[in-house]
Amino acid sequence: MFGRRNSDLELKSAHMRHPGAIHVRWYMVLLLTVIAIAAIAGIASTLAMGQPQVAFVIGLVSVAFFSRIGC
Repeated sequence: MFGRRNSDLELKSAHMRHPGAIHVRWYMVLLLTVIAIAAIAGIASTLAMGQPQVAFVIGLVSVAFFSRIGC
């Protein structure tokens, strides 16, 4: 009915996130940073050894990984 309020349809407050859940994001940032540093080190070391094709493949895979994570 239009004039009556149904107590079952009252708006409920949103469930708050557990305070410990924010630490998961910091671990994810730390893990992605370590992966990025390892990819850059792999590219630099293979270029230093004179293998640009392998460095290109490592760079291509790392760009594909981070584009998948970002999108």
